[in-house]
Parts: sequence; C-alpha cells; structure tokens
Amino acid sequence: MRKVRIVQFLLIIILTCHTLLGIGQTITIRPSWIAFDEYASEKGDLNCSNCSYSKDEFHYPYFQKVIEGNCQFTITNEHYSKCSVTENALIALWDLDFKTTINSQAANASGKSYTIFTIIPFRKSADVGYEKLDSLSLKIQKTNNLSSRKASSSTSNSVLSNGDWIKVSIAENGIYKVDFNFLQKSGLISNGINVNEIKLYGNGGGMLPLSNNDFRYDDLQENAIQIFDIDNNGIFNNGDYFLFYGTEQNTWKWNSTDKKFTHKKNLFSDSTFYFITINNNGVGKRIQDNPSLTGTPATRTVNQFIDCAFHEKDEYNFIKSGRNWYGDAFDVDINQTFDFNFPNLQPGTVKLTSSVISRTSTNTFTSSKFSINYNGSTILNQSISNVGTNYTDDFARGSTLSTSFVANNDNISLNYIYTPYNSSSTGWIDFIELNAIRRLINANSNMLFRDVDTINQNAITQYSINNITGEKIWDVTDVTNVSNQQYDLNNSTATFHSNTQLNSVKSYFIFNDNYKTPSFVGNINTTKRFFNCYQCRIPFRSRAISKF
Repeated sequence: MRKVRIVQFLLIIILTCHTLLGIGQTITIRPSWIAFDEYASEKGDLNCSNCSYSKDEFHYPYFQKVIEGNCQFTITNEHYSKCSVTENALIALWDLDFKTTINSQAANASGKSYTIFTIIPFRKSADVGYEKLDSLSLKIQKTNNLSSRKASSSTSNSVLSNGDWIKVSIAENGIYKVDFNFLQKSGLISNGINVNEIKLYGNGGGMLPLSNNDFRYDDLQENAIQIFDIDNNGIFNNGDYFLFYGTEQNTWKWNSTDKKFTHKKNLFSDSTFYFITINNNGVGKRIQDNPSLTGTPATRTVNQFIDCAFHEKDEYNFIKSGRNWYGDAFDVDINQTFDFNFPNLQPGTVKLTSSVISRTSTNTFTSSKFSINYNGSTILNQSISNVGTNYTDDFARGSTLSTSFVANNDNISLNYIYTPYNSSSTGWIDFIELNAIRRLINANSNMLFRDVDTINQNAITQYSINNITGEKIWDVTDVTNVSNQQYDLNNSTATFHSNTQLNSVKSYFIFNDNYKTPSFVGNINTTKRFFNCYQCRIPFRSRAISKF
C-alpha cells in the first residue's frame, strides 16, 4: 500500500501537538541536530531533538506548523550544511521528493480554516549531494484565495430516507445486468412496474479521502442506466432488464509530472455498493447517446493508450495495527516471479514502480537487497538498511523506487530475488505497479481505455479502434453520467470524433453482451437506516465490522 510521504494527522491532534501560529509574523526554523555518530550505530537514523518523525518505516524528521486561516509563505535566510557520506546513504533510502521540501495544505475543523506547513529539513544539491537545514525564516501572509478549498454540498436528508431500496455489490469494472427476476427475487417488486420508476444510486469505487478538506459526496448520487423494455409496453416485467457501469474499489490517478498512472487500493472494502429503488418521483436518469462528430475535422488522432496494472496483497500487518499491509513473504522462497499481461502491447518503454520492505534486526549498519529482473537482466536494485534491536526500533524498513525498461511481449514476468543480510532477514512485497502502452485494439470485448492527453486540451479527437464486431462503447469519464458513444464502422475499425475540452482523463469502456451480474446484499430497512455515506461507500472488512 502506498506510503504517506508528507505525514498528515487529524487536525485536532495537530492543534494539540503543534504550536498554533498567527498571521503576519516571521518564524525561524532551526533544527537541533544530534551528532550522527552518537546514535547511528544503535538506530541508523538522523536525529533532531526538536523535530517530529514520520510514522512510516523510514522514520525521517520533519517540522510541522499550523496557522489559522488561508495562508501563503515566503522563505528567506536559508542556511544548509553538507551531509556526510553516511548521512547521504541513509537519506537516499528514504526516496523522498526533494523538489518540494516545504509543503502547505489547507484544512478545515469546527467551521474554521487552517493551513498546515510541513517542512522536510533536507535538500538535494547537484554539486554536493544532500544537505541538512541549519535554519530558515518563514514569513506567513494571509490570502483571500479560497479557490483551493473544496467544500462539499450539504444535504439535509439522505435519498435513503424515503422509498424501498435494495443494496447490491460488485467487485470489478464492467457492465452489469439487473433483470426483472433479480428485482422480484430481492423482494423489491412483485409485479411489473413503470420503467421510469427504476433508479440506481452509488458513488463509484475508491476510498473516501482521508483529508477532511478534499471533495466527497455527502449523499448517494443517481447513476445513469440503460433500460431494455423488450416488448416496448412501458412496463418493466418478465424478460426486461437494465444495464449500468460499475467501478471497482481500486482506483488509478494520472500523475502528470511523472507521466504515469498510480494506483490506490481501498483499505477497507473489496466491493463497491450500489442501491436500487423504485419510486414515482420523477423519471430515473438514463444513458443517452453521444453522437460521433465525424463531420467535424479532427485536430488529433488516438490509436494507442496507456494501460496499467498492479500486484498488491494484504497478508501481513506487522504490529497488528495501522493501515500498512504487506504480502509475498521472502523467507523460505527468496526467488519469486510476478506475471502481468498487456494485450496488444506497443513494443517500447514500460514504467515500473516497486515498493518492498525488509526486516534485518542487527546493531550494525547493514542492508538486505531486492533485485528485480526482466528477461534475465537486472532492471532495478533496492537496498534496505537494518532496523536495530531495541524494542523502540522500527519493525521493518522499506524502499519505493521507479525505473523503466523495454518490453516487446504482451506477457511481462518480473523476477524478484531477495538477498538477505543474515538467516533471520525477511522481505515482503508492498506493491508492484506497471504502466505500458497498448495499441487501441479491442481485446476480449470487455476493455477499458483512457486518453490522458485530453487534459487541458481544446481539441476534436479522432479515436480509431480495431477489431470491433458490433460491440458497444460507453463514455465512462463521469461514472454517474455514462453515455453511449456512437461510432462509424468500416470493416472492423470503429471511428468516432469527440470534443475533448475537459480537465480530466477521458475514459471509454468497450463491451459485448457478456454482462456481469451484481451480488444481492440485502434490503434496506426503512426503520433502521444509516445516512452516513462513509458507510454507504466503504463498509469495514470482515475482519472488523461488516454490517451495514
């Protein structure tokens, strides 16, 4: 699971543990470094008596200050000193982004706004390597710019407060079919009903944000569905069904800086939940046709796309607490292979991000190593230092590194070899993440593809998709407002033009009539109903509480 590089706490804890500063003042940050040699032989950390420390396996020092209001800062009087060779080696293991060593983040609590400043007291110089902070001045200025605050709308009553509802679940992206028999067996209906009365609600997959300042829906959103009224009588009865696009809990986000997708695994649920209701309060949201703009000249053409895949198992939680889980132990078996498949791969560069963790308990400054190999060649080495023998030491330490390699085959096998420092050393996989370019060819008639170059584009884009034999294409960019993308078919090539004037990744799903079926979870009790959409969207795993 992904490491938190800039540690964030609940705001109430921050206000308790850190100084609350005022607007319009200048503060001086001056770390009190403890001589490295006094402590390194025991713990292997860079220590600062007035710093806080990250709660991940890296245990790096940082400063954090909280200021009431929306603020910006100006840095002056920076003074750094050169790190030793040993200190350089230790800092390199942290894999931090030293492009920005001072970060500001907006937060809200009890109706007030705050700005949290997090300062990493190191920087990287091209000439001398890593340097540690001696002192700097931070001038705090108030700003009236509230555009960065993402406030959610407030709903006084949940949609669940009225009507009859059933809850269903799905586990992966795809097109799902709900027919008359499904609704009848669930007890939602007994006889035919008006097709306009059927409605589907859900907020899609993915975890709710951990930060209280990030956007989230405060109620369930209605999703567009496609009704198939077989006998065209306006009644949803035997033989009739509807389709909807469902999204899994694991999500991907485009990183425009690194030009790759990064994944986020839901820590609390493997299933996404949707809610179906029958009521006569207006016509339900329906999937509309999105015409092809082939009559409008295209300014760009797309015939390939970036696909992504990851491997991550949640098998071990070392201290029986927290959100960090790991898998694939390297103890008896220190040589393991992980297979990925990218149909119709465009031969060329594949981007890899590898996150591993290791435990070697010893008082000496040592390390174990992971070697990652592809086609018999080593493409990445990850060394991980020991953790010490005191009960206060970290249980294990990790490494997250990225690299790229050239692949020419749809099937990609990555061989991980763990070289332990001693017989008690053990390694684990946190996650493996790949980004590869695929040709835009229909594969298995159930294929999601994304166009990342639509971000900040004002263009008419032509999409050309090969191996189409009558499949449907849905625009699933907005999962609550899915549309049916029309296209022109020439032999087996589907072509359509789209106006890509938007600030998001354009997403489409290709499918045939091999639909998936959601799982029935239960009826929503009208007298015992939860209105908290945290529970609507992310119920706990079975290892905790699983009842909704």
